[in-house]
Amino acid sequence: WIANNNTTTIIGGDFNTVAAAAEKNGLAQNDAPWFINKSKWDLKNETTIQTLLHMGFKEVAPAKLSLKNTKYLTYPSNNPKEKIDHIFVGNKARIIKGYIYNEAHTASDHLPLIAEIKMSGN
Repeated sequence: WIANNNTTTIIGGDFNTVAAAAEKNGLAQNDAPWFINKSKWDLKNETTIQTLLHMGFKEVAPAKLSLKNTKYLTYPSNNPKEKIDHIFVGNKARIIKGYIYNEAHTASDHLPLIAEIKMSGN
């Protein structure tokens, strides 16, 4: 239904997955979230994020995943090591800016990802 959707679309939340690029940049299974059963995790065939990007969705706060880039990590909130929270916009929506609200580390086990999004009329 997303591919055929012609209305303003925003998809966001805890995806419990990392982009396929993570494997190339040293994260992959060694740094997978603790709740992932790593013995059954098939990163090569996990396509959720890639599918959305291939469909033309843009990601709020995209970042190259690496062990040195911690700017957009959201989990766990008290010492972020993972980027598993995402917001994607497509179809008549445009990202103005996005950032992680680091001061909210006691409100949840995830840091919030904040986005300013401009939506066009249908």
